[in-house]
This record gives sequence, structure tokens and C-alpha cells, in this order.
Amino acid sequence: MSWLGGLLGLLVLPLAGAGQDLFDYSHSERFARHLLRSGQYQMATSELERLLFMAPADSTLPVLLLRAYRLAGQPEQGMRRAGQLYPGLLAMPEKAAWEYGRFLLEQEQFQQAEDFWQKSLPERSLDKRLLLSTSRALRDQYGEALRLLEPLEANEHPLVMPYRELLEEAVQQRTKSPWLAGTLSTLVPASGRFYTRDWKDGLVSLLFMGTTAWQSYRGFRANGTRSARGWIYGGISFGFYVGNIYGSVRSAKQYNDRQVGYYRTAVKNVFNGYY
Repeated sequence: MSWLGGLLGLLVLPLAGAGQDLFDYSHSERFARHLLRSGQYQMATSELERLLFMAPADSTLPVLLLRAYRLAGQPEQGMRRAGQLYPGLLAMPEKAAWEYGRFLLEQEQFQQAEDFWQKSLPERSLDKRLLLSTSRALRDQYGEALRLLEPLEANEHPLVMPYRELLEEAVQQRTKSPWLAGTLSTLVPASGRFYTRDWKDGLVSLLFMGTTAWQSYRGFRANGTRSARGWIYGGISFGFYVGNIYGSVRSAKQYNDRQVGYYRTAVKNVFNGYY
């Protein structure tokens, strides 16, 4: 039976060695990169944290870890981990600084992101100019975002032309004045709604005001100033009139918000499509 035990030992040893190899640094790093490429970002953060514990001197791992936290939608954890990995944030490597700035950008801390990039990225960095332009665009400062792209040639970076076209369109957009919308509806009921292209609500408001005003007129015409029907419908009509003015002001603000939201989403889509 001793020869059988020896044979089993020879079979088990290679398998045990293969099992250990699966958890060595080389295999683990490839696995972590696979998790990132396949979109399993939460698992990637755990695997990269384990790798950092195994090889704390590997300078590529912190950048990958910060990227994994960003893609996993955990900017706060990523920022906290960045502070632990790089106690001097402004001295962190360029790629790590880029990731840290993205955390700030995604939390809409635009001024902090710009200040950080100004101090941490090289002065002539192409990515720095594009990141600053992105921040300005997300702050609805389209003209300033476009100015930052002026020194760049179209072939210098894939984002230059899409950004320019989008920002030029955003600069030329026309907003609606809430004051003018309210004034128009004061003078001609529902016209402020039409000014903001809110045709449906404008027609509904006009219909209700017209109907109640007509009923009020009929009541006063039939019974004079003592007509309860005239006063009731007159009060309702006046309420619709005041509401129509307020609604026109709000409609103008909502129109402007939709325009801003459209360009913010478009900028994010272009930016995230590359980085």
C-alpha cells in the first residue's frame, strides 16, 4: 500500500502548487485587471486592496485602486483611500492626481477640482486643459470652457472637436426670461406659457380662464352685481389668472433648467466616453 500513497502524493503535489500559484501576485494582478475590464468594479477594489497589502511598493496599484473606486461609484471612499496612500495629495503622481480630481468632479466640487488640478498637474498637460474645460462646462460657463480649448488643434486629442461643437452650440443657446414670461401673461393671459413653448399648459390655462370668465360674465349680466354665480366664477377666473402668471414664470425657469441639464448630460457623455 505504500506505493499507492506515494502515487497519490505525486498527483496531489502539482495540484496544490497550482492552487497556490492562482493566488500569487502575478495571477492576482491579472485577475484584478480582468475584473476592471469586465465591469466588476466592486470586486476589483477588494482584489486590489489585497494586492496592495501583498506588494505595497508597487506604484501602479494605487492608481488602479482609485480608478476602481471611481468606476464603482464610491468617490468618498476613493478620496479617503487616496489620502491614506498619498499623505501629500499635491505630490501624488499625475495619473493618481487625475483620478482624485475626478472624485471631486463627480461630487460637483468643481472649484476644488480646478484648484487641485492647477497645483498638481504639469502646466503644459493636455489632460489638464481638457479637465479644466470640462469643469467649466459642468458649471454652465460655456464661453470660458470654449476659451480653454482655443490653443488646441483638432488632432491633438479626440475630445477637442466634439467639445468645441457642443460648447459652441451651448454658447448660442437662448434662455427664456422669467420676468418677461410673467409680464406677457399679465398683459395677455397664457402668452407667457406660449413664449416658453409650453403650448399644452398654455392652452389649458387659456381654456379654464376663458370658460370661468364667460360664466362670470353671464351671471352678472343676468342678475347684476348681486349674482352669486358671477362672483364665484369671477373669483375662480381671477385665481386662474394669477396662477397663470406664476406658472409662466416657473415655466421659463423649467425651460432654462432643461437646457442646462441637456448640455450637462451631453458634456458628461462625451467626457465619460473617452476617459
